[in-house]
Amino acid sequence: MLPKTESPGRILCLLGMCLAFAGIGMGHLSKYNIYLDVFSHLTLHFVIAAIACGWAYLMPKHRLVPAVALMIAGMLVIGLWPSFHPRVLAPRGVAEVPDGYRELRVMWFNSWVWNREQDALKAQIEVQDPDIVFFGEVNRFTRNMALSMTDAFPYQYPTMVQYGLALHVMSRY
Repeated sequence: MLPKTESPGRILCLLGMCLAFAGIGMGHLSKYNIYLDVFSHLTLHFVIAAIACGWAYLMPKHRLVPAVALMIAGMLVIGLWPSFHPRVLAPRGVAEVPDGYRELRVMWFNSWVWNREQDALKAQIEVQDPDIVFFGEVNRFTRNMALSMTDAFPYQYPTMVQYGLALHVMSRY
């Protein structure tokens, strides 16, 4: 039974704050377990939830409605932010490269373990002409395709498996 001074709304706000802080901490624990990295992308969401629940916890009445309203408003701001402040990246080769330096082009592919369309992947690499290519979720088809490109990419790091994830790197230099 709750004491008279504590309402169920206040307890729910406290629980919400605890869960939000736990979510923030989970992203930092990804250095110990790669699967917890999912939470690192939600850090700002958890911060908004912690602020909303903390503010509602301090309110005298009607705690849950403002907490939910603040969370919805925060999520809308996160979702709409790129519409009002788009980040425009310069096209490749626009910036002048100083004398004595060269442009380095890097590509990353999540080759998706079940993907067997390696010809399309190889064609895209040839069109883009990168200096370094990273592959994630490599299977034997991707590994064989990468090994067939040793003329263009003589430096290749063999597949490294960690927690079920396979990586492969190809480089010209």
